Amino acid sequence: MKKRKQKKRKVHNFLALNKALTYSILAVTLLLFMTGVVVVAYSLGFEDAKEKQSTMVYKIKEDNRLLRNRLKQTLGDTDYSVPDAKSHEQYQSQKSMKNIPKQTLTHEELPSTKKRAKKAKLALILDDVSFPAEVRDVKALGIKVNFSFFPVTSKHPDTARLAKKEPFYMVHLPLEAMTFSAEEPKTLRVHDSMKKMERRLAAIKRDFPRLQYVNNHTGSKFTSDYEAVKKLYKAARKHNLDIVDSRTIATTQLPEVYKDFNRKLLSRDVFLDHEADVSYICGQMKLAVNTAIRNGKAIAIGHPRRETIKALKACKSYFDAVNLVYISEL
Repeated sequence: MKKRKQKKRKVHNFLALNKALTYSILAVTLLLFMTGVVVVAYSLGFEDAKEKQSTMVYKIKEDNRLLRNRLKQTLGDTDYSVPDAKSHEQYQSQKSMKNIPKQTLTHEELPSTKKRAKKAKLALILDDVSFPAEVRDVKALGIKVNFSFFPVTSKHPDTARLAKKEPFYMVHLPLEAMTFSAEEPKTLRVHDSMKKMERRLAAIKRDFPRLQYVNNHTGSKFTSDYEAVKKLYKAARKHNLDIVDSRTIATTQLPEVYKDFNRKLLSRDVFLDHEADVSYICGQMKLAVNTAIRNGKAIAIGHPRRETIKALKACKSYFDAVNLVYISEL
């Protein structure tokens, strides 16, 4: 009887131990399973978070890049340097630099300041100057320019007062064009008499007493007529004025008239802002500098427009290779 009870107790203990062991194994297995799930979930979540973080960082960097570029464009600090002829294909592919004439791409690179051509002179004329803000914005650039003011009219009442403050100035004289988009008041015409031209220049000289040079505003019809140019030349000389040819037309007769009077004519070499595009204007600035270096002197004409002022600010280092001068210094 006693042995039977001992046997039952052993069996019971064995079963209890086996049961406990089974539960322990199940618990460990469950714990390992749950740990694996957590690890996998964490791993997946980490990778997802990492990917999202990477995407977010890229987006922030891209937004910052776009913001910097927009600020540069707004403030005029973008590097608008123009490539040389070797990079012609890449250059033309850039959207911001399309429609650039080939002449701005084929000239040589600018010389370094160490090889600066001391005798090279560049006169930079800004036409159509009429308002105080234009003068202020240009003078803020800190470069030497020739302001060419419109004559005093009801459209431009402040020009003489503005010119009075400048060490040197010119007058932008309106002459008859082949076609007018907006004719300036008191424009001189081909068939005007020399007396009328003299009276007009006398009035201008009263408003601008230190005036030495005029250059033509429009004038494609006038300057292509030999007799009209001859009359204007004689009228100008009576008031000790010289004419700078803006070359608004290829058939200008100013060179012939000056040759006939055995005088040297100053005329435009480069037109800066035929296109209202900063990159184009910078290219024309480089062309003007190279022209001056090649010939010893050059004249470039532009306007106090927003794009032109931006270009002069962005690329004014081009002028380090030459001496910017007044027309009277040529």
